[in-house]
Amino acid sequence: MCLAFRRFILLAVGIPGLVLGLWFFALPAYRHLKERRAVACAQACFASGDLRNANLCARRALSINPTNLAACLLMAQMAEAAHASVALDWRRRIAEFSPTLEHKLAVAQTALAIESLPIASQTLKDLLPAATNFVHYHVLAAQLALKPNHLDEAAGHFTSAARMQPENPLHRLNLSVTQLLFTNQADADSARATLQLLVNDTHLAPFALRSLVADSLRRKRFTDAEAFSKSLLANPRAYFSDQLQHLTVLREAGWPEFEAAVARLQHNVTSNALDTWSLANWMNRNGLASRALAWLTDCPTRVQSNRPVPLAIADSYVACGNWTGLETFLQSQSWSDIEFARLALLARAAFARENRVGCEAYWRLAIRQASPHLGPLTTLLALANDWNFPEVRLSLLAEIVENFPRERWAYRELVPLYLAAGNTRALNRISELVASGDPQDIVARNNFAGTSLLLKINLEQAHRLAKENLAGRPEDPILVATYAYSLHLQGRTREGLAALENLEADSLTDPSTALYYGFLLNATHQFDRATSVLAVVKRTALLPEERQLLREVEREN
Repeated sequence: MCLAFRRFILLAVGIPGLVLGLWFFALPAYRHLKERRAVACAQACFASGDLRNANLCARRALSINPTNLAACLLMAQMAEAAHASVALDWRRRIAEFSPTLEHKLAVAQTALAIESLPIASQTLKDLLPAATNFVHYHVLAAQLALKPNHLDEAAGHFTSAARMQPENPLHRLNLSVTQLLFTNQADADSARATLQLLVNDTHLAPFALRSLVADSLRRKRFTDAEAFSKSLLANPRAYFSDQLQHLTVLREAGWPEFEAAVARLQHNVTSNALDTWSLANWMNRNGLASRALAWLTDCPTRVQSNRPVPLAIADSYVACGNWTGLETFLQSQSWSDIEFARLALLARAAFARENRVGCEAYWRLAIRQASPHLGPLTTLLALANDWNFPEVRLSLLAEIVENFPRERWAYRELVPLYLAAGNTRALNRISELVASGDPQDIVARNNFAGTSLLLKINLEQAHRLAKENLAGRPEDPILVATYAYSLHLQGRTREGLAALENLEADSLTDPSTALYYGFLLNATHQFDRATSVLAVVKRTALLPEERQLLREVEREN
């Protein structure tokens, strides 16, 4: 073979090989470089307050690598800074591909921040018992306990945190703040004295002063509240929320300085979208919605369009009851990743204008936009509760359960709604979904077994579940009733009756078990006893299939 031909063969084989080598080795390196640069750009923009470009750069990194932890953390932090409920989904996503306790606790912390208390509660419960060895768990559990004013529980968690981390005075401060709320005057006075001592602590002074302002407001001691508030505002570590607290002091005291203070803040905040949103929210909550709306709509267009200011404008229209203005404003908007909120507000406006068809259409669109994101769905659920839309609430809970079957709080809220509506098939379907996602959920397993038996579907599986459930909790009357009815359907009525009669007498008078006890008594021709037992059931809310069992007994008697 001549030398020229050998060279030709080498080139013909070598060049494609070189190209392939570059493809397999150089391209991943180039993609990794682009990913790192995008993350660095996002971090720099976020640090400078440029949230728009930080978002774009972080999304560019995630388009290359959807599991980039730094990019996901930035997305969560940006959503939290904008008070957006989608932050919850980012925190959950982080906890899924990096399931450390720290990341799981961050889910609970974000849920608390957006007022998704059922999610925060369930998240913390799911981390037991291991999490009790971590200070952050006790701090979050205390914050959760304070929401419904469970002061003793909160104090217990803060005490545990202080015991575990004695060098951190913040836990003792939190305990003192909690004790301010106690009805025991001696405890409250002691806590107050502790906080006043901490006013001279360089690091803790802002925390102590905030609590002393709030305490003075609760006790209507406005002169003290203003003095503490002025000291706080003079502290270089004061937040914008402290200026809003000062407005609260002036307003509740009825002092003339209030008007000038509001005007001054309105003038100062328009360069900061988050502060503008916070001030508008404060005004809306404090009976100043019309002034907030006049101020916001008079701001430059660049301010009005800077997120989350459009949401504050919409809230002002709602607070004023200006539904025509709200519709006009929203129809010219596009809210990107919180489009679901815009559609929900349009539904609210349509409802107020008695446009039933439009209201239902906008709600459907809002739910579709929010799915399958847990944070936005819980935001819509809160709105449905606030606006008293029970049908929408049911739809949202069903959507949450279907997309997130491990969210047991949503299932627990949905079950009584389906029971009240008599929707056995829907209850059967979601119970199967939840039970398959969590085989340890005995409530869902029993509901699935019980509704299957009533509907005469999935019978083999229902009989097996009824037996397994009872084996785990043999003294549970509801599980016994389900198992007894299962035995009846298998032609073993007397065995089922014997299982029921092993229960305490009080259990057999409860409507949830009395129906099945009476039905089996009737099936064994003990008609008088059956009639007596079923007397407690007649005025009880029952599923249609359960009502049919009762009618069968009544016909035979």
